[in-house]
Amino acid sequence: MTGRAFRRQHGDPTSWTTADFESYEVFTETTLKHRLALRIKAAARTVRRHLSRRSLRLAA
Repeated sequence: MTGRAFRRQHGDPTSWTTADFESYEVFTETTLKHRLALRIKAAARTVRRHLSRRSLRLAA
């Protein structure tokens, strides 16, 4: 579940309990870490692709 989905399901934050806020924080932190991991993986793929193309050009 994402933070956005949690807010939709639990409604107005002014009526949330302490447990709701803690759960929301966990969901948003997990979502952010997952997004960051995906971006890092994509960047690594791009770098590997670029380096392999460059090494092919140098070998030719």
